[in-house]
Amino acid sequence: MYFASFGKLTSKVTFSAPKLLFAVILKEYTKPLAVAVKEKKTVMNFDGLLYILGSIPMFVLTLVLLGMNFVIYAGSGMTSVDLVVNILRYLIPTFLLPIGTAIIIMLLDKKPIKPMIKGLACYPLFLGSWLLINFVCLFKRNVKWEKIEHTRSIKIDDVGKTEIVSQEVK
Repeated sequence: MYFASFGKLTSKVTFSAPKLLFAVILKEYTKPLAVAVKEKKTVMNFDGLLYILGSIPMFVLTLVLLGMNFVIYAGSGMTSVDLVVNILRYLIPTFLLPIGTAIIIMLLDKKPIKPMIKGLACYPLFLGSWLLINFVCLFKRNVKWEKIEHTRSIKIDDVGKTEIVSQEVK
């Protein structure tokens, strides 16, 4: 039994046979999220619906298309240059274009870019790990939810302090 939540939409999902988690999420949440978007008109519900309908299907389609490129290349249907160009057509818009967009937005908002350099430089690493996690989640059939115990509280003023707090690992 699993509990999944998108905002105030929470339901119990029981897996009787191995299924792709995304298929269950698509079946269980698409209609309720669409109704919530229409009735409640919240950005949170709209964002959840866009994620379900857009991100994951496009990710799967991209993987299929990239895989087809390798199959065509392996069958001598394209040159190495064509394969590299097709891979770059995926990598550049996915990993580098958002960095350029962020820089343009910061320039338009007259925000300093220098404090954000580390974040901008690490964005491809973040996105790559996010894509890898989503890929694994598409096929991993043994999903287990474990509660995370939050045993300490921290005030916003304490965030900047460099004191190291050791915690006992259970």
